[in-house]
Amino acid sequence: MCGPRCARIHACDSSVDVRACADQCVEATGPRAQYLRDEVVTEARACAERQACVPQMATAMKVCRIDAYRRLEPSPSAKAYCERKLEKQHTCSPYPTLDMVHCLDFSKGFTDPVLDQLADCYDQAPCRWVGRCHDMVVGEDPLME
Repeated sequence: MCGPRCARIHACDSSVDVRACADQCVEATGPRAQYLRDEVVTEARACAERQACVPQMATAMKVCRIDAYRRLEPSPSAKAYCERKLEKQHTCSPYPTLDMVHCLDFSKGFTDPVLDQLADCYDQAPCRWVGRCHDMVVGEDPLME
């Protein structure tokens, strides 16, 4: 996702170093990005490639990516994962903090195999281990935290 973004920014502003831009982009991308669905990555690339030259290129591309993510339909695996997560939340906590809409918004970008593994966490892990199980599947994400 970072290469096409930085190449497009460089095409509009030759003073931008593509390698430095890409390195900064990768550092600003959380480690969980490796689990993104192909549709998310493809749309991020398309946003970069079709972006007209404007003063705030990175911001314009981000707006495009956010809009594309909003339109992304959750997969059946995302729905199953969220159902299990909400079920476990109600079982484990007297104060549920998440609803289906927010769960799907957070998780719909993950690939189905990752979502299936996450759903298994909610089926198998005791309440106190659910967070650890989640991090074992997708790792910690300091940017998200």
